[in-house]
Amino acid sequence: MKIPRGQTFDRCISIVGTVIAVCGFVFTVKALAAEPETDVLKTLRWALESKSRYADRRALDLYEEVLEVQPDQREALWNAAYLHIRLGWVHPDASSRRWHYQQAHRYAAQIFQFQPDSYEAHLVMGAAKAKLAEFMGNGEKVRTARELEEHARFLLKQRSDNPDVWYLFGWWHFELARVSVADRFFAALLFGGLPTGASTDQAIECLQKAIALKPDYCAYQHDLGLFYERTGNPSKARELYRTTLSISPKAPEDSIFIEKARKRLAKLEP
Repeated sequence: MKIPRGQTFDRCISIVGTVIAVCGFVFTVKALAAEPETDVLKTLRWALESKSRYADRRALDLYEEVLEVQPDQREALWNAAYLHIRLGWVHPDASSRRWHYQQAHRYAAQIFQFQPDSYEAHLVMGAAKAKLAEFMGNGEKVRTARELEEHARFLLKQRSDNPDVWYLFGWWHFELARVSVADRFFAALLFGGLPTGASTDQAIECLQKAIALKPDYCAYQHDLGLFYERTGNPSKARELYRTTLSISPKAPEDSIFIEKARKRLAKLEP
């Protein structure tokens, strides 16, 4: 598979997409012990093993091998969408990020054909839309902001114990709450308006819920610190950045957030 080489409102949707790039959804190979292991089941098992070791590129290749044989294999579709989001999120090149997000959206659209009311369909579709917003015009971003709210509320209604969804909604609240009056006016005038009801207090509360559910995840700790820093509470921000530095990295993105926390803490130290 060949990959091509290569303010407030503009960041609103693209940052939200980070959230699901860090999602820890686990789609397991069902009934492996209940039936003979076919080539497809064997490949799914290898893919899951690779994914559990954060070998994302290898896992994606295996899931896409399955899709070449069974284009509607739902477990492979879910995981291929998820892994494209993860790989795009950590890629430094914009054209490669866009390519990964487009592939994720394509797989997510296929999932919606089969299960439009499923939790997993809303999860990967919300992530794909959010990440593609980096490359959208303002009108598309406004529409995406409204759609992301629908996805997030659907997900929270179905389950309130997924930290990644609280993280998603936290960023949604935070970025929308900080959109300027002028930007809101033009969004309303030209594109029908942004969603209402967002606040930084609710953003912080959502991140706190995510951390309560998954306290050893660097992205949550760092970003809550960032929320406090940007809302004028440097002492709380320093506390969260120090917590981030104390976490042993596991996922590939952990090292990214640890380095970010180190730099932000250095700027805030008296």
